[in-house]
Amino acid sequence: MGKEEIPLVIAQPYALPIMDLKYQVKWDIPEEVVITAAPTGVIVDRSGNPNQPYSTDEILKESMAAVDAGATALHIHTRDPATGLYTTDRKPIHDVIDPLKKKYGKKIVIGGEALFGANFEELMYPIKAKLYEVSPVNTCGMFIGDALFANPPPFLQAATKYFQEHGVKPQIAVYNPGDIDNAYRWLIKPKIIESPFEWIIVPAIPGAMPMTNPGAMAEALLFFERRIREVDPTDKPFITVCSSGRASSYITALAMLLGHNVRVGMEDTIYRYPHKEDILKTNVESVKIATKLAEALGRRPATGDEYRKRLGMK
Repeated sequence: MGKEEIPLVIAQPYALPIMDLKYQVKWDIPEEVVITAAPTGVIVDRSGNPNQPYSTDEILKESMAAVDAGATALHIHTRDPATGLYTTDRKPIHDVIDPLKKKYGKKIVIGGEALFGANFEELMYPIKAKLYEVSPVNTCGMFIGDALFANPPPFLQAATKYFQEHGVKPQIAVYNPGDIDNAYRWLIKPKIIESPFEWIIVPAIPGAMPMTNPGAMAEALLFFERRIREVDPTDKPFITVCSSGRASSYITALAMLLGHNVRVGMEDTIYRYPHKEDILKTNVESVKIATKLAEALGRRPATGDEYRKRLGMK
């Protein structure tokens, strides 16, 4: 058969619909996104970022500015203003949280670490004093830089029970994939922690899951998510991803694309972007990046009550 005899089928314009749109199912991504701001922490000091807040006045100012810029929640640490080291003194934590509660009430959710003494009862002071509504349980054993960060299972189990007895929601903080298995073995399988859970993924800091380039960031976050789905009893785990290390605003964007929540601020990173040397000058910068990303992706900052409802908090 010659070329001139080959039959041709030519589609007529508009003879058929270009695409059957009923097969394009809407993605199951929540409109609201919880944006938590962590104004300062224990790892980054002023040698890494000279803008790091140390004093209670600085931390309070940064916290208020973050809320006014759109943050749903705050994760609070206090520091010794002279040395920048983490402080377990009780007055500084009150000097930050009491004014926040007075100004914002239930508009926001306040959380922080229960690390306030030398014995269990002292450590749990902010829980008993009802300073927090949420607080992390770190199911890890790792070196953060040169420091060993490890929580034995009996302590984590006792802390989780104590949190829940006092109306505080435990947040499962994971730094490496093995921490997810720890959470399952120590808290979920023995039914110590009450569902629904909030998972806090904290990668990309020294000692945590590496994210040294865009591909590593995407692979690592998806790996975390899949392992969490294997042990979380709900269909849609509530996951918050920290803008840690060099991943900074890029992991915030990826987390929002996946439908997750984010934690931003100067506790987790000093960088605005992973491919530049731009240092964060204020926490508001990171909150504004997050809110702009949310808007561009058709999402919006959640309210405090939406956050509480999602986690079954009263």
